[in-house]
Amino acid sequence: MRNPSDLPGNSPRIPKLRIRKPGRGRVAIIAVVAALLLLILSARSLSTFYINVLWHRSLGRTDVYWGILGTKWMLIGAFTLVFALLLWINLAIADRLAPVSVPDSQEQRALAQLRTLLRKRRRLTRTLIALILG
Repeated sequence: MRNPSDLPGNSPRIPKLRIRKPGRGRVAIIAVVAALLLLILSARSLSTFYINVLWHRSLGRTDVYWGILGTKWMLIGAFTLVFALLLWINLAIADRLAPVSVPDSQEQRALAQLRTLLRKRRRLTRTLIALILG
């Protein structure tokens, strides 16, 4: 004799999971914990920065320290912009070389809606990707 739950049409009911919106208190706790974690993880860098400022101030040469920091930040900015520009150019070339039509497959049908959405705003998409990853 068969078990009644094995019969077709008698599938076991799966309970529905209710997903609630997180309350304000929970969001605030998560934000505070994230801020504390960020502060703890960056404590060594912050203390090194503060010690360097105090040491250069004691020598009376804070202009040297701020000059070094400014140069580092300018180099970071310059290389970030160069990489973002190269990435944007690469995406433009890849967009021009991309085939107009793709073979029909299940994966391509799933991506068809995304392609039509992005086709209208190619330049904006390229710029956003280059800025985010650059």
